[in-house]
Amino acid sequence: MTESSKHELDAPLWLRTESTLISAARGIRRAYDLRLSELGLNLSEAILLAFLQEATQNSEPLTQVDLARHMRVGRAAMGSLVDSLEGRDWVERKANP
Repeated sequence: MTESSKHELDAPLWLRTESTLISAARGIRRAYDLRLSELGLNLSEAILLAFLQEATQNSEPLTQVDLARHMRVGRAAMGSLVDSLEGRDWVERKANP
């Protein structure tokens, strides 16, 4: 049996489990993104807005670094999310003193 003709069930259990979990996570993400698209949002934007709503009621404004750390994304990715929401007037960015 050649490498290309192996069946996926011949893969180790850990690899099949990992592949199944990743596939399920992608499907869930797509379902949320589809549903949120009616509001003009994706899942990451919706999570950020929800977190900001909760956080700003309880504390000082947060930096993009704080937000990136909380959401476990890079600073550049967070900058893109904030840019997207700011461009629609859903968040306001201020200089950090």
